[in-house]
Amino acid sequence: MEELNAVCGLEWRKFNWSIMSADLRLPLVYAWKIYILAEIYSEYDTFVWMDSAIVLENGASLNSILDGMENSTISEVVFPGSADPPHSVQFATNVRMYNFIPLVSNLIRIEDKWDERMIAAGFNIMHKSEYTRQLLKWALLCAATKQCITPEGSKQGCPEASSIPSCYRYDQSIFALLTINNEYQRYVLNNGETNFKNVGRMAFSKTLKYAEI
Repeated sequence: MEELNAVCGLEWRKFNWSIMSADLRLPLVYAWKIYILAEIYSEYDTFVWMDSAIVLENGASLNSILDGMENSTISEVVFPGSADPPHSVQFATNVRMYNFIPLVSNLIRIEDKWDERMIAAGFNIMHKSEYTRQLLKWALLCAATKQCITPEGSKQGCPEASSIPSCYRYDQSIFALLTINNEYQRYVLNNGETNFKNVGRMAFSKTLKYAEI
């Protein structure tokens, strides 16, 4: 601890678990993560979240993302990585979650597949705006609802990829659904188009524009 405390600019905080209901405090439910993101969001205009497993070898690799956010040329929230091994959103989402956060591709007819890649929630960069406020609002509401954040039958371990939902990624599933839905909505509002055939791929790619740094 002494060695860590000697690191310049490092601040330790103790998370207040009591702000969550008792049945949501299990670490592997990951509700705590969304609560912490909301707390950070309330204090900072722009921040980077990285799980402890993330190693950033070159900080300059984030410059293109931060510049894009400042210039409003990319989304105000970016998840630079994708699920490893790669799998689709629907493959790793408990179908009971759709009672709370429907996936837009379930509501409209899209011929092409456009949800093949799920983002990795362990690394994200967020800039304060009405867009990200709405994103975190719905994520936090889900995190505060047991049937949403951890629906019955949820299991994190995924078998080999298939077209059948087989596992669940908790906070990662939440942010994947919200990001797809929000980017889709923004694309339609900005372009005034109702030809949905390729909307999903184009909308999703905006958020994941810098997926490989």
